[in-house]
Amino acid sequence: MVKLLKSITKSIKHGLKNDPEINKFRIRHPKLCHFFKKRFTTDEKYGAYLTIGIVFTLIFIYIFFGILQDYIGQERLIQFDLRVINLFAALRHHNLNQQMLFITYLAKGEIITIGMLVFCTIFYLHKNWRFLYTLLISVIGGEFFVWLIKNTIDRPRPPLISALVTESSYSFPSGHTFVAIAFYGLLSYFVIQSEKNKSLKIISFITSFLLIILIGISRVYLGAHWPSDVFASLAVGAAWLSILVTSLKIKKKFNPLPDIKIHWSKKRTNLFITFLISIWIIFIISFFITHPIKPININQTSKITIQTNQITNKLFEKLPKISESITSL
Repeated sequence: MVKLLKSITKSIKHGLKNDPEINKFRIRHPKLCHFFKKRFTTDEKYGAYLTIGIVFTLIFIYIFFGILQDYIGQERLIQFDLRVINLFAALRHHNLNQQMLFITYLAKGEIITIGMLVFCTIFYLHKNWRFLYTLLISVIGGEFFVWLIKNTIDRPRPPLISALVTESSYSFPSGHTFVAIAFYGLLSYFVIQSEKNKSLKIISFITSFLLIILIGISRVYLGAHWPSDVFASLAVGAAWLSILVTSLKIKKKFNPLPDIKIHWSKKRTNLFITFLISIWIIFIISFFITHPIKPININQTSKITIQTNQITNKLFEKLPKISESITSL
């Protein structure tokens, strides 16, 4: 399959290079052609890597604003939100509740903070300043970015009566999903960038991808977010990650760092790294055990008693005559 794609690409390049109309365009507009040639070559600092990064970033931003437009206009996607969150509420089970709670805790602020300290220490030991600074920018800058959007949009959370966890901030977009991309997604890229083992690269990508998706699903399942909040975070988080990855790719290609020898022996360093990661895992497990799901107490004094003789038939005139399914939009 890879050979076929390479063959198709070569054929397209050969066809474009020998096309008479394209050659005429090159002669008429040499400066414009030279500009585009630079944008699509890997030998230029602001060439192919930057072009591809911008394209992907713009695609994800476009998707994000599309979801935002649907929310502002109260379009059909928002109708879908309510149906999906009600479906998840109907499928809840005690054991599944605990599993989803554990998954959502993997993107909890406390756990991400400890994880950042662990991996920043690891990067410090290896003198990998580029990874260290990028991780800090990704998570801290990303958290500020999400906070800014949340307080600009001011979208309320789903009704507490259907939620298993309580959140005090606004709903749009999902902070847990975004920080999962900013942290786990970036760590996966670090593995892909630095490891030579292809199997390890594939495992890292698949693991981080599934983890991010599951964290997003857990937020909807627990009633903390509307589905569109998660979709928006996946889009804007992917755009954020695309910017960081593009920057790292360009810096590695055109501003390579000198090889720095680690003073510790390889064995001692690996043991210390294993110790740090073990501490983080123990913290995750202990946090999950000490923070179970708490029943939400809805203020009983806010309930209103309605007598049957106060209900008129006009109340039901605009309701559908048949029940709806999850797919009937």
